[in-house]
Amino acid sequence: MLNWLFYTLPKNKRIHYLVCLWLSLVVIPSLFPEKYSLNITQSALNFICYDILYYFLLIKGHFDR
Repeated sequence: MLNWLFYTLPKNKRIHYLVCLWLSLVVIPSLFPEKYSLNITQSALNFICYDILYYFLLIKGHFDR
């Protein structure tokens, strides 16, 4: 279960990861400020959930299509 914590991204997926991270942590919450006004704890939880979800989708091969 902790494999996602020690996983490093392949070099060809780093830009994709950073763009998706920026979209999920900055762009989407700014589009809906009344619904996504996050404090520091919620932002950290959002990042951890995003990181776990990205790891499992990457391992399952969803980004290779």
